[in-house]
Amino acid sequence: MTNIWGAELNGLAQKEWETLREFADAQHFKRMFRAYLRLSLTLRHIVDQHRRFPAEAKEQIIELIDRIRPQIPLKHALKVIGIGRSTYQLWLQQLKYKCMGSPTHLCVKRYPHQASPDEVKTMQSWLTSEALAHWPIYSIAMLALRRKAVLLAPSTWYRYAKLLGIQRQRPSHRRKKRKLGIRAERPDAIWHADVTILDTSTVRHYIYLVVDNFSRKVLSWKVSQKLRATIRVQTLEDAHQQFLSLGRSSNISLMVDGGPENTTIEGFINDSGMDIQKLVAQRDIQFSNSMVEAHNRILKYGYLYRQKINTERQLQKVMTEAVREFNSIRPHIALNGATPDEVYLSGTIPNDQHAKALAKAKKQRVVRNRKELCNRCIINTLLLMFLIRNAFF
Repeated sequence: MTNIWGAELNGLAQKEWETLREFADAQHFKRMFRAYLRLSLTLRHIVDQHRRFPAEAKEQIIELIDRIRPQIPLKHALKVIGIGRSTYQLWLQQLKYKCMGSPTHLCVKRYPHQASPDEVKTMQSWLTSEALAHWPIYSIAMLALRRKAVLLAPSTWYRYAKLLGIQRQRPSHRRKKRKLGIRAERPDAIWHADVTILDTSTVRHYIYLVVDNFSRKVLSWKVSQKLRATIRVQTLEDAHQQFLSLGRSSNISLMVDGGPENTTIEGFINDSGMDIQKLVAQRDIQFSNSMVEAHNRILKYGYLYRQKINTERQLQKVMTEAVREFNSIRPHIALNGATPDEVYLSGTIPNDQHAKALAKAKKQRVVRNRKELCNRCIINTLLLMFLIRNAFF
């Protein structure tokens, strides 16, 4: 029995050895093995560098697939890479119609859904404008959309800003994002009051703000070299007068912090005749006064720190223009592109009010781009004309 099993094992070993020797002698299997190895090493190199397939790697992958196709079927190569045939065909077309005259490096005529050359130039001029350097890209995009200058969604602006290599100015340090704070359901439901400090070359100034939670509107503000409760009361009186001028009558929650300027405002609340409830942030309620603190950061980093301010008069002038622009001109991302003034007066946050204009502009863009001629199209046209001329003449 042992001899029989030994003979069978010997026969199996001999058979496997013959198979290995045939594989070693077959040039086809050698080339296939090297192709798989090359594919594996290239993919590992790309993934180690980028952790994903970036645009720069597409050409490298397409070139690799073309080199190994005689040894590895396309279906198997795509399976190893982890992409579908449709993605492969898309990459192939993008490389075939590559055009350096477009920020996307795609022929405008072949890919007409991209932004037209004129739209790209307009976006570039708006994104690099010194007058809008303190605005976020979203606000710039919505203002251009409102003024019918460029009918493109804000997400497209972000993409082209990256493609054009435009770096927006950012504060040198930023606070960590916090959880969503308290939110009102109507204007004048929640007011926020706070004081922030601005040091000039010689004097410390205190900036008092009162902000509406729902619309983000700066209802009133004051600048002073002193921190006093009487100045805080003045800002509340100004906001109250604006409230009365609109004929509104409703209860208001006034959120403040524990600062000394907020300790004696109960007198104003009693004299106003309104149903105002004073709430100290993180004491009476669990929420912080983060909304008005966000306004402080916008005013400082977006407006005040960008200018040289030496006197209170200069500060008053800059604050007047900053509050006017913030309330009336600059679209707000939390308000779906509306301004705080518009939302405060209407009492509603608009939905996608530009959907029809964007859809219409998209159709017009496709028609216009299909009439464009990129550098590759011009060269091909001239080459075709040259060949026709030589053929007949």
